[in-house]
Amino acid sequence: MSELIKTDAVVLRKLNYGDTSKIATFYSKDFGRISAIIKGARSPKSRIGAMVDIMNHLELVFYQKETRTVQLVSQVNLLSHYPRIKEDLIRHKYAAAILELILNLTFENEVNTRIYTGLTQILDYLNLGEKDPREYFIKFFLFFVKELGYEIQLNKCSQCGRNLPKNYA
Repeated sequence: MSELIKTDAVVLRKLNYGDTSKIATFYSKDFGRISAIIKGARSPKSRIGAMVDIMNHLELVFYQKETRTVQLVSQVNLLSHYPRIKEDLIRHKYAAAILELILNLTFENEVNTRIYTGLTQILDYLNLGEKDPREYFIKFFLFFVKELGYEIQLNKCSQCGRNLPKNYA
């Protein structure tokens, strides 16, 4: 039996499927990384298909069935589409790199609300564009690696364990 679920999510990837559908991969607040099919999304009249674009932040309603690896999208509401990221190639490059990190280094259905919150915050910051996008990317990368359990030590020597001088890096 399928259960109707509502959660916030960011679109990581989308692929055409068949003649009229798309399969999208999302990173959601409550379910981690999930894949779902959007039937009829490639139709020019499809409202849902237009909203399911890479990097969009959505409110997603889908039918979840434990035995399926690809869920079925029922409804989508757009929360943010990050226009300044999409119109600036440099910002877009760093945002796409962040999405690729999450897509390739997280597991299906592994919930991590800190990663979800970090993702939405970094996209908001990149969209505002107050700092160099490289700074945002580096901060997110260090945060993400730590969340995965691989904290980088910048104040100690990795060989001998001695403290490094504060101005060493």
